[in-house]
Amino acid sequence: WSSSAHNDEVKRLCTAFSRRLRSNFIHDLRQAGCDETMAAIWAIQAMALVHGLWIEHRVAATITINQVIGVF
Repeated sequence: WSSSAHNDEVKRLCTAFSRRLRSNFIHDLRQAGCDETMAAIWAIQAMALVHGLWIEHRVAATITINQVIGVF
């Protein structure tokens, strides 16, 4: 992710991944009965959680994979 600030190709891939992830979350939340507004809000919150856990586990190494799995 940090490389996307300096590399257009990496930025393009990160953008595509984020759009797809958010779209998938929104779809699932809508299927679960959420209205459009709440599905969008919760999708962004879920993305923040996923990205934060990834950073803490893979980049900062402050949590273990078992701790990550325990969140879910």
